[in-house]
Amino acid sequence: MRIFRKTATTGKSIVWRSIIILPALLVAFVFFYGIMVVLGGLISVNGSRNVPTDGEQIYLLNNGYHIAIALPRDRCPYADIFDVPLKLSGRGGYFYFGWGDRQFYLGTPTVRNIDISMAAKALFTPTPSVLEVSYFNKISEGLPGVSTLLVSEKELSDLYSYVKKSIMGSDSTPKQISRDDIDQAFRGSIFFEAAGTYSLFKTCNNWTSQALKQAGINTHIWTPFTWGVE
Repeated sequence: MRIFRKTATTGKSIVWRSIIILPALLVAFVFFYGIMVVLGGLISVNGSRNVPTDGEQIYLLNNGYHIAIALPRDRCPYADIFDVPLKLSGRGGYFYFGWGDRQFYLGTPTVRNIDISMAAKALFTPTPSVLEVSYFNKISEGLPGVSTLLVSEKELSDLYSYVKKSIMGSDSTPKQISRDDIDQAFRGSIFFEAAGTYSLFKTCNNWTSQALKQAGINTHIWTPFTWGVE
């Protein structure tokens, strides 16, 4: 009987410890993550960059929680990969590139479609990613969420190299996702399987910030949210 009581008491002790420790660990993690977000958004990268006086104009497009990048189509060295499925001809315009979690990205064409369990899975477990590509004939400057950057020829080339590495496999063949798997809300866009996995520590905004970083354009060291990318 004494052994039973001791075991029961030990079991209750473990339960109470779990009730106390787990929330404490969660609070500590949220605090630590928040500190990292603030520091990552304050520590600049490529701050000594000389902004070109004459160069190519690119755009950062921010919808409030996701920042994508738009690059001039005529300067894309592998434009045919996108022109054919997008049914483009002629010249001019901009390619839009947005990276993200495959299931969450394709499953949430609008904010109303956001599913908490899907979002949690995308954030807390490394999951496959996709790259959205679409086309804009013209981008209106001055609209909310539209930022312009002037980049050099070398910087633009590096940006396109970064995009290429995101969709080219070991056989250098991009794998386009079937249109049957894409919501009608994304009509006009094409999607490719992308390199890397999405997680709480590598988000769509990190992808865009990393593109700028590798091209030598000033941004900040770690930007899981939109803050700090520009």
